[in-house]
Amino acid sequence: MVSNNLNFKYYNNIKYYNKLYHLFLLKIIGRILKRGNKIFAINFLLKLKYLLKKNINNDSNFVLFISLLKALFKFYFIRLRLGSVIKELPIPLSINRQVKIAVKTFLKYSKIKKYRSVNLKALNNIILLTSRRKSIIIRKNNRNYRKALDNRSFLYLIRK
Repeated sequence: MVSNNLNFKYYNNIKYYNKLYHLFLLKIIGRILKRGNKIFAINFLLKLKYLLKKNINNDSNFVLFISLLKALFKFYFIRLRLGSVIKELPIPLSINRQVKIAVKTFLKYSKIKKYRSVNLKALNNIILLTSRRKSIIIRKNNRNYRKALDNRSFLYLIRK
């Protein structure tokens, strides 16, 4: 079995690692900002990294990056009416929008409904489960991927 250090070195050498990870951190900080309090957002991110490091023996940056890669979804759907049937056609997303949607879903599933604020422990659990491919985000992406495969035959209608 390959050790975790080799996996980290492999992902570190990928061309888009620095760009994607930096974009991911900026989107998280931007989503957590409340009334321009950047210190609160940065402290929240540092606490999240501390909890990740405490729960898993890997590097917390590596776990964040792996969960980001596994949470990315490459399509969005356009609703198109074909006769009496409404179909959802898959259209590819740019990298920036993929990261933005991934961060949005991470924070959406970790909110406390009563207070409408992000729960740090819930966010930690979702990130850990996503890095292990067991979270609700993975199930949602798989369902959307199957829907995209089913509806890809209707893409020729948009191209005309």
